[in-house]
Amino acid sequence: MKKTIAYVSINSSYSHSTPVYGQLRALAEQKLEDHFEWNFFECSINDNSDMLLEKLIDIDPELIFSTAYLFNTEALQKTFKKISLLIPKAICVMGGPEFLGDNQNFLNLNRNIASVFRGDESSFPKFLKNYKNPDVWTEIEGLCFIDKNGNYIDNGTASFNGNLDDLPSPYEKDYFLKEKPFVHYESARGCVSKCSFCTSSISAGVKLHGVKRVESDLNILHDAGIREIRILDRTFNVPEKRAIELTSLFSSKFPDIKFHVEIDPSKLTDKVITALNSTPKGQFHIEAGVQTFNCFSLKNINRNIDTEKLTSNLKSLTESKNYALHMDIIAGLPKQKYSDIIEDVRKLVEIGPEEIQLEVLKILQGTPIANDLQNEIKWSPSPPYEVLFTPDLSFGELSSIKILSRIIDSYYNVEGLRNLFRFAITRDMNFLSAFLNQTRSLFVLKDKPSLRIKLNSLFEYAKSKNNPVLEGMVTFAACLNGCLSEELKNVKMLKGSEIDDLKRCFATNLLWKNGEEIAEKPVCSAEFNFNAGDLFLNPLADIRAGNFRYLFYYSKFGISGKSVKIENVSKISQLT
Repeated sequence: MKKTIAYVSINSSYSHSTPVYGQLRALAEQKLEDHFEWNFFECSINDNSDMLLEKLIDIDPELIFSTAYLFNTEALQKTFKKISLLIPKAICVMGGPEFLGDNQNFLNLNRNIASVFRGDESSFPKFLKNYKNPDVWTEIEGLCFIDKNGNYIDNGTASFNGNLDDLPSPYEKDYFLKEKPFVHYESARGCVSKCSFCTSSISAGVKLHGVKRVESDLNILHDAGIREIRILDRTFNVPEKRAIELTSLFSSKFPDIKFHVEIDPSKLTDKVITALNSTPKGQFHIEAGVQTFNCFSLKNINRNIDTEKLTSNLKSLTESKNYALHMDIIAGLPKQKYSDIIEDVRKLVEIGPEEIQLEVLKILQGTPIANDLQNEIKWSPSPPYEVLFTPDLSFGELSSIKILSRIIDSYYNVEGLRNLFRFAITRDMNFLSAFLNQTRSLFVLKDKPSLRIKLNSLFEYAKSKNNPVLEGMVTFAACLNGCLSEELKNVKMLKGSEIDDLKRCFATNLLWKNGEEIAEKPVCSAEFNFNAGDLFLNPLADIRAGNFRYLFYYSKFGISGKSVKIENVSKISQLT
């Protein structure tokens, strides 16, 4: 009779899935005779796990294993404590990034977990063969456990030492979920950089799947109907030759698949940028790990880079409209002050990616920064292990940074507000700090404020600073987003006769549109004493005084609708 084993996956959301189950099962079946009946169960951290528990009880497994990340560790602990009561015979095992450090405390606090793995899957087949024989566990690389005498046993780190292509493909075995919106795919392990806060800094070099192996796996995924793939590689753009080959492969063989890749922008070359620029429009979503522009902080996290080259590369990426750009910065790094973080945000806003993510540093166990007793950084003892304070950043300042992160997400990361926010920041060096201080109570709340509240908040800020141009830009953004009200100055809702008069007495030309299906008649007109339309298109443009009038058309209200069109209006007499 086959032995029943189960893999339990608790994901951050329904749309996510893990490749780990397929990797473990494929390797185990390659190394061992097929004596096991495999079962896969999943839920999200927001789900009630009772249904998952019912399914586990039905199959009554002998072995249950799972992968722990900072986002699901607490949920897994609660679930596995219930499992131990409901299925007391089951041997429970965990692995994953949460166990890269000293695991003694975790095992002492969670005695229902028989053992945890540090490292990759290479030792899993040996454990699977001997999971009922703890006397052999001391011989299994990467396994950590409390023995029958109460002693903590630590067998180092499991690490696959062969060619990565020698690992069996879980996709050939059909061990992946086809109903998910996207698939996570690993084509490389490790990272050429050794940033002290990253788990890849402790990996033994970089291992790569060959391009032919990647093509084979992608063919399987494509045939299964997968149309979005998130590449897990830490630095897709290194080495250069492989990055160009993969980019060419993706665009030539799989143009209908959207790829999400992570890059180190400081290591970009002109050839890689050229390759990315040649891909089909919209095929790539690029996440660039900027982290910070502060040279002292970069040096202290072992990221010695040329910040001028970094800035130049980021600007080169934004010049292309071929792909979506997401840029990350981190707060709480060594030698980083509050003013440095504000300046990092300001620089990225000026560069102008589609999305900016500002996060507080998380100190992950096992990483060099966690083991450096000299840095005096203090962080939360529970997930997600965020930094609480540093010698250069107080708890209060980091709390303000979290609010700033929500402000960025509420304004800059919203398409219809991005250029308005860019205008405000690039015209006033003190805007970020001042606007944060004035509106912090609004963004302390977990839920994002409505579009109308966000516009009103920025309008009130502009009034308080006696800034009529910013007031005008907020009004333009309100029209753009269809957030119309009688209170808006110089904005007029148009009726049939007024539209006829416009056509008879005025000439119009297209300023901007974001869709093909455009309503025939304008909904409103707005007048300004400066070139608001030019500044909407380019927040860095010169401000010109004059009489400017714009018409706004909507197929649905606002930029988030199907389409919007904006036209310039000029008197016919002025044109003749």
